[in-house]
Amino acid sequence: MKLLQEKTIKKITGEDLFTRIDKEIKAVGKINILFINVTSAAELFSAFSLVLGFLLILLLLLLILNPALLKPFLVLMIGLPFIMYLSYRDTINKYKKRLMADNELPAILETFVSGLSVGMPVENIMRYIVENKKGYMKEIIQEALQKADAGIPLSISLEEAADKSLNKYFQRAVKILIKTSETSQGLAEQLNELLRDIEEERINEKTAKASVLDNVIAIPVLIGFFIPLLVFVIFPFIVSFSNIFGTH
Repeated sequence: MKLLQEKTIKKITGEDLFTRIDKEIKAVGKINILFINVTSAAELFSAFSLVLGFLLILLLLLLILNPALLKPFLVLMIGLPFIMYLSYRDTINKYKKRLMADNELPAILETFVSGLSVGMPVENIMRYIVENKKGYMKEIIQEALQKADAGIPLSISLEEAADKSLNKYFQRAVKILIKTSETSQGLAEQLNELLRDIEEERINEKTAKASVLDNVIAIPVLIGFFIPLLVFVIFPFIVSFSNIFGTH
C-alpha cells in the first residue's frame, strides 16, 4: 500500500531518515501498524497519511454534526499516531535486541575468540557454529556462509548480515572479523574487548533499572510509612499548642 511516492516522502523527512527507516523495516521484514502490514518506509508513511487523512475527515464531520465530541476526539487524533509510532519503534527495538537474548551473541563471540586463539580461520569457525549452535546467530551466520559458497566474498556477506541484524555489537564484531591485516590473536583480543564492552553496558542497564525501581518503591514507602510517622510525631505538638492557645 503506497499512497505516497518515495520522492515526496524524502522531501518531507529528508533522505537520511527515510533511508534509515526503510533499512530497519526491510531488515525486520514487515511491521504491523494498526492491522496494516508495512514492508518499507514508503508503506509506513503511507499508512500514517491514510490514518491522519481519515482522522481529519472525522474531525470535519464532528465540527459540523456534534462539536461537543470535539475535545475527546482531539485526544484520539493526537494519541493514535503516537501509538502507531510506538508500535513501529517497539518492533524495531525488539528485533535489534533479539541477538542479546539468552546471552546468544556473547556466546557466539566467545566461540570466535576460542577458535581464533588457536589459529582457526574465520570461515571454519562459522561452519562450526552452523553445525553446533542454534538460534538467530546461527541462522545469520548460515546465510552468510551460503552467500560465500555461492561466490560472494565472505567479507561482503558478513557485512550484509551485520547490516540486516541492526545490532551494533554484531556490526562491530564483523568489522573486526573482516580485518585482513590482523593476526588471529589480534582479532581474538579485539573481540574480547568487545565482550567487555557488552558486559559493561549490561551492568549499566541493570544499575539504571535498579535506580528506577528504587524511585518507584520510594514513593509508596514515603506515603505509607514516613508521612504517617510525621503525622504521628507532629500531631501531639499541634494538639498541645492548640490547648495552650485555647486556654488564653
